[in-house]
Amino acid sequence: MIKFLFPIIYFVSSIMQFFATYAYFAHAHDMNGILSFFLAIISCWIPILGTVLGVLGAHDGWGWSWTGSILLFIWPYIFYLLFGIKR
Repeated sequence: MIKFLFPIIYFVSSIMQFFATYAYFAHAHDMNGILSFFLAIISCWIPILGTVLGVLGAHDGWGWSWTGSILLFIWPYIFYLLFGIKR
């Protein structure tokens, strides 16, 4: 029943992670927009690195608190642990 939510949650989390990582590179480090775009795309493919850079982007780029930015990117993992797909 809940299996259909996993791809949707993963997609939404990936989109948020991309934009937060882009904000981290573009705004916090004053990088070129095109370079920030490609660095965000590449780093989003790497699970742990993408999550860490997403948290940094939400904090430094968007001005969120540490707690809010960590919870933004940790909730899918909590959801996966609580309602893991049973084979």
